Amino acid sequence: MMGISKLCIDLLHEHTENRIPKIARHIEAAGRLDAEENAAAIYMELGEISRHTELLSKELRMILSELHASFEALGLSPEYIPLATNSNVQISMKNGIYTIRLDGILPFKSKGNVYYLHEKLDAALELFLSDGGISVPVFGERCAVIIRHHYDLERSSGRQVRDYDNLETSCVLNVIARYFMWDDDPQSYLLMQDIAPDCSDFTEIIVMKSNELTKWLAGNLGTAKHQ
Repeated sequence: MMGISKLCIDLLHEHTENRIPKIARHIEAAGRLDAEENAAAIYMELGEISRHTELLSKELRMILSELHASFEALGLSPEYIPLATNSNVQISMKNGIYTIRLDGILPFKSKGNVYYLHEKLDAALELFLSDGGISVPVFGERCAVIIRHHYDLERSSGRQVRDYDNLETSCVLNVIARYFMWDDDPQSYLLMQDIAPDCSDFTEIIVMKSNELTKWLAGNLGTAKHQ
């Protein structure tokens, strides 16, 4: 086990030492440019910063996946919290509004590992946007994110609706921010959560430009769409 851990640490050093100087060079290059006269060049530098950052993130996740698998093989990793690991991720886009559907209600964040949820959503979004020729970030302005928790009406009798604060939303929002926003601070997006009675348990994440939110809410808030 020590050999595997050391190999992973060495790989972490190798990849960070390779990528971080490149990121730093593009940051310095962007800093030397005048915002008014070189807006296009600055945007290109920011794009390179984003590209190298995402590549580094992918490389680190691959290394950590190997380490996690090694721990798991020895029974040293925490059990996954209940959510079907083979659950489907369905993505659609209509009139500039993106809808992502996950099987089941989001899991509790209090214990367990939700790494699989991040990877599944990340892979599905990357494929969907790549196949559609949609550049990242999708929105160059503030966007709205609505997380809708659909509860099965037939199972709802005597069933406690989960407190939003106890659900794993950060994992989902991190992936959404990567593809749809230029940043993940409050200036980049606003977040709403909603519940809707339905014929099965599932979670929807709807992403749109913030100026579309009022219109969307008028026709969708608190209603079931799949009865």
